[in-house]
Amino acid sequence: MGERPKVPTTGCCPVGAWQTCQPSRDLWCDHELGLFCRDQRGIAVKNGDGKCKGDFELNVTSRGEQVLDLEWLNFAPADYGSEYVVLYRENTYHRDNSLWNIREIGNAPKCSLEGLKPATVHFIRVAIWQDARAGILGKMTETINVKTRRSEFCFHMGEYHEVGEHVINDCEESCICLPTGEFECSPLCELHGVPDVEDGCHVIPGEECCDFKVSCSVGGEPCVVDNATYPHGSEFEHSCRQCTCSHGQVECHFPEECEEMEASAHCPNPKRMEVEGQCCPEWYCADFTEDACHYEEESYENGDFFISEDCGLCRCHGAAGVRCPPKCPPVVMVLPSLECPDPQIRKEGCCDTLHCNYVNLSMPQHIGRMFAMSYSPLTLTVSFETRAVPEESEVPLYCQYEILFANTSDPHLAWHRRVVQPVDVRLRRDRTRRDPSDLAAPMDALTRDNAIVVGERVYITLSGMDPDTAYYVKINPLPVGVPLHQSMMDGELEGVSGSAAAATTVVVKTMPMEIVSSCFYEGKQLSHDEIAKESCNETCRCTFGKVTCVSTCEAEQVVVARSHSCPEPRLERIEGKCCPQWKCYPSATGCLYDGMILSSGQSLRKACDLCTCVNASVTCTSVCQNTHTPPRPECVLTNITGQCCPQWTCLIESHPPHGVRTSIDVYLDAKCLNDTTKFKHGLEKDLLHQVTPVCIENQSAALLNYCNSLQIKVSCGSHANLMHSKNRRRKRHSGSISTTKVPKTEGSNIAGRINVQISLFANFSQESPADLTEELLQSAALQLVTRLNRSLQLQLPGGETVTVVEASSLPHVSYICDSGFSFERGQCVLSQVETNLFSRTSTNMVATDVTDTLAVLTWERLGSKILAHTSYLMVEHRRNGELDWIPSVPLEPRRSTYLLRSLTPHQTYAVRLIASMTWPEQSRWVMAELKVKTLRQSANSAGAGLSVVEVSVFTDHALVHWDKIPERLASNVLSMEIRWRESHQTAYRYSQKLPDIHLNSAQLTALTEDTTYTAEVRMLLRSGSIVNSGVIQFVTKSHETKDMELILAVCVSCAVSFFVAGILAVSVVMWRRRKSQKSAGGFVNHTFGVSDHETLRVPPSNKKDMDPAANPGVI
Repeated sequence: MGERPKVPTTGCCPVGAWQTCQPSRDLWCDHELGLFCRDQRGIAVKNGDGKCKGDFELNVTSRGEQVLDLEWLNFAPADYGSEYVVLYRENTYHRDNSLWNIREIGNAPKCSLEGLKPATVHFIRVAIWQDARAGILGKMTETINVKTRRSEFCFHMGEYHEVGEHVINDCEESCICLPTGEFECSPLCELHGVPDVEDGCHVIPGEECCDFKVSCSVGGEPCVVDNATYPHGSEFEHSCRQCTCSHGQVECHFPEECEEMEASAHCPNPKRMEVEGQCCPEWYCADFTEDACHYEEESYENGDFFISEDCGLCRCHGAAGVRCPPKCPPVVMVLPSLECPDPQIRKEGCCDTLHCNYVNLSMPQHIGRMFAMSYSPLTLTVSFETRAVPEESEVPLYCQYEILFANTSDPHLAWHRRVVQPVDVRLRRDRTRRDPSDLAAPMDALTRDNAIVVGERVYITLSGMDPDTAYYVKINPLPVGVPLHQSMMDGELEGVSGSAAAATTVVVKTMPMEIVSSCFYEGKQLSHDEIAKESCNETCRCTFGKVTCVSTCEAEQVVVARSHSCPEPRLERIEGKCCPQWKCYPSATGCLYDGMILSSGQSLRKACDLCTCVNASVTCTSVCQNTHTPPRPECVLTNITGQCCPQWTCLIESHPPHGVRTSIDVYLDAKCLNDTTKFKHGLEKDLLHQVTPVCIENQSAALLNYCNSLQIKVSCGSHANLMHSKNRRRKRHSGSISTTKVPKTEGSNIAGRINVQISLFANFSQESPADLTEELLQSAALQLVTRLNRSLQLQLPGGETVTVVEASSLPHVSYICDSGFSFERGQCVLSQVETNLFSRTSTNMVATDVTDTLAVLTWERLGSKILAHTSYLMVEHRRNGELDWIPSVPLEPRRSTYLLRSLTPHQTYAVRLIASMTWPEQSRWVMAELKVKTLRQSANSAGAGLSVVEVSVFTDHALVHWDKIPERLASNVLSMEIRWRESHQTAYRYSQKLPDIHLNSAQLTALTEDTTYTAEVRMLLRSGSIVNSGVIQFVTKSHETKDMELILAVCVSCAVSFFVAGILAVSVVMWRRRKSQKSAGGFVNHTFGVSDHETLRVPPSNKKDMDPAANPGVI
């Protein structure tokens, strides 16, 4: 079993624990498991008989089907502070300890392992921890394999089934009871999936399991398309589309390979463009006003400002196109200085910008993703994302910003200050004005004093700069409510305020004067932003010395790629039209027939012929076939004007529906046991006598008759109808119903519950027309649902009393027709039943991102034909060996993913996808099945060598430092992250994945000042285990504390200066006297745990061990 070695000389398996060994006769002990041949005194035996024993005399005995008792010699050290650990595996031995199950079982040298699998070989060993925090095991005992006792029965739905007994489960699978007490099941029906049926048809169950029939309507009104007539139910191709005739109505759709653009917030009205010769249409977003603009796959109305993909401020100018500023210029570099000690180029916005310090994220709602650049020689611009301040009025209000700037080459570094308040650009825009001073173009806003907001991005432009000059720029938000009495005020400052000192500092260089120049076009000199050429298909404009042209043609904004339906797309100019158009041409072996592109072997229906393309040549044949057998005796074959072929003409047998029916599903918290058929019939009669008075109680006269038409049908859940292949001996509980409470899980159709369907009927009449009857019947049903949901208790056969768990009214109604008729398009139409074999549509389902308790399921979306008949989807799962399925909540039919939760670690589950159809009888179909095995449980060890040693706190961020990962663990680490939360929160809200596992520090940003936080470092090991460092708490600084620290730093600096001067004076005197004096002094301020506004440290760990007790403090 497993990887255990065999005896070299004989090739046999070695002797197990406590069995007789004879080395002279090649009966060797299993050395791989730590067993050696010894006599009663424990001395090794080389000749003669002995017993296979280990050094720790581990002894395991089986007690019952699921319990093993263990005893061993005590080998834990006297100062050992952890628990013993039991390692065990099922069926196979493996050398890798990480593949064993682990349980901590206390500090006594004996224990009991419970909840094991019956009739299963278990390999067992006992160990102690060497490093509990790192999850490293130390000394361990020998390994013993022992088999638990076999089970005599399998238990399901209140019944015991003997080992070897076969059970048919709900006409879906055949199961056998195993000695492990579990069932092993195999599908009873060969095929999965929903039957493919035509419109007007549905599936009904047959006489046996896996036997189904299709009921379809007969006759129906034909369809006429382009002078061609198609009978009801026929499928045909028209203009490359697949069409179906259903009762005189034609439904067409493009082939499945054609993509369709769905409406979205960015494109609420997608527009379809037909391409000549191409089967599939092209889609683009251009269904706006005629003077709208289309830019970067988005559409904008004339006059709209918007942000481009590279954060450029753009504006739609209707037929003149879109105007945007130039792209990002090169970044200027400066040498490190007092103002910019650590210059770094970062791309937090859309353009690279030189930052001098960390971005101030204390107020992320006001400043974020900032960049700075210059659009003219005399201005500089800063841009960042922001949010409006909440106000009662509908006008968005933004906070004020303080802008400080200084010339980097100024030796005195004179700072200038301006205070601005951005305004939403929509409030500045006035389409009726023609004043050029208004924001006519984006460059107007970016080349003069301005502060505007477009979307959630602010653009602040400052003028009066020198050309080709680098500036330090600081920006800081001001408190809301400060009056703007210094707006755009320029003045030289002697110093920088404390708040501005902490502001974000960037470096930006203005443009050189020679860049802004005019353009020469066709012999004319044009100024910047002047239109050079404007025609029906393009607009050309002078932009910073370069003439750029933008197409205004719709076809040039769409690229048609080569495809099966369009082998050779070409953009061609058409005489008499300004803009080009896309056209498709066939491949070398394809054909161009009647304006359609056909590939070799493709056919096309044209009038009465079927035309096929074969090697660039089209051949047509008649579609008419000789028909000898009528669909019904009363049908005759006649020639119909406008049709190519003679058609069977049949009298359509139909009648209006007689009435309407609505249904209520009720779930009882009880189980069906033996003799379910007799039990269900008896329960239906009893419930009818109990539910009818509930319906009649306080009912109006108009609704009273509906309560007298109640019909009740009982089913024992989706898994209770068990058919047994032979008579067998059973152990049963007393009575026929078990009223044991069933835990409520997701979904309503809980396995094991009694499902009751209550139907209400009503007939149509002259006094009660259809619309009124349906309305009254639904009202009666809703009132009955309300009463059943009021904790109504019902009496079951045998005297048990149960409570209604849930009652819900179905969202649709069904209509009553004569036998053999189906309801179609408002009429009851004659139907026929087909018993021929039919194909089925299934789907593929896979499990991804499987953890110890979760699994993500993904499956192919259902096709449009199946969707038309699907009410909802449902995912069911069960643990291997069990029969009860646990259902999910109903899912939308178009859904293709589901998260399976609350699984047990290291278990195998059967999972299946169920489609619930709208058909009146056979509604549940299995679409896909798979097996999912969860991972082992995450490690509970705390630390694995991780120890947070220091946290440096600031007002809006903190620096966390920890010990580097030991080399013995680094190769087993997949990834690391640090996560944090405010201490009053119960769950971690923020996390940051580390780019390198060898890092030992991380910066936590966007923190709130004067707030207590909790943080921890986590590692993901290759075994799937997650290891935590333990938590540390810290308090961020406040602005008041920071000001005090600045004052304290100045005082300390002065004191140190005086102290150093004194030392120097004394040193000179001592030197003159040829004497030397040594002095040493200093202090280290170490604090532990939570401390306001200080660096937190923990004492150094013990040098020899990593026990948690050796590393106290914050962990």
